[in-house]
Amino acid sequence: VCRGTSSKGDGGLVVTLHDLKPGDKVILSSQYQRSVETVARVTPTMIVIAGGNEYESKYRKHNGYRVGDESYCRSHVEIATDVMILKVNEETFRRRAQEFLSRYNWGKVASATLRDVIALLEADTRSREVKT
Repeated sequence: VCRGTSSKGDGGLVVTLHDLKPGDKVILSSQYQRSVETVARVTPTMIVIAGGNEYESKYRKHNGYRVGDESYCRSHVEIATDVMILKVNEETFRRRAQEFLSRYNWGKVASATLRDVIALLEADTRSREVKT
C-alpha cells in the first residue's frame, strides 16, 4: 500500500490511491524515468494525469498501473511524499544536466573556460575520494 501525507500541504492524510484528489502530487514511474505529476481529475475507478497538448493518461486506483499499458512496459503512479518529490526532482535535474553537458558544443568553448570546468570536476572528484 502506498502511504504518505498529502503533497498539497492541507494536512489531509493520503493513505491509498483512492484518497487522491485533483491537485495532489503523484510520482509517475515508467520504464525509463520517474517524474512528479499533478492529478487533474479522478473518477470512481481512475486517476487522470493531464499531460501536454491536451493529452491525458489514466491510471487504475486499485493498483496504480496505467490503463492500456502492455505488461512489458507498464507505467504506474504512487502517492508522492515530500521526501519522494525531492528525490525525483533531484533525479530529473541530474538527468537533464547530464544530457545538457553531453550535447554541449565543447569545441567552441574558450580554453580558459574548459580549464575552469576541468578544475571544478577534478576538485569534486578529489572531495569524494577523501570521503570514501
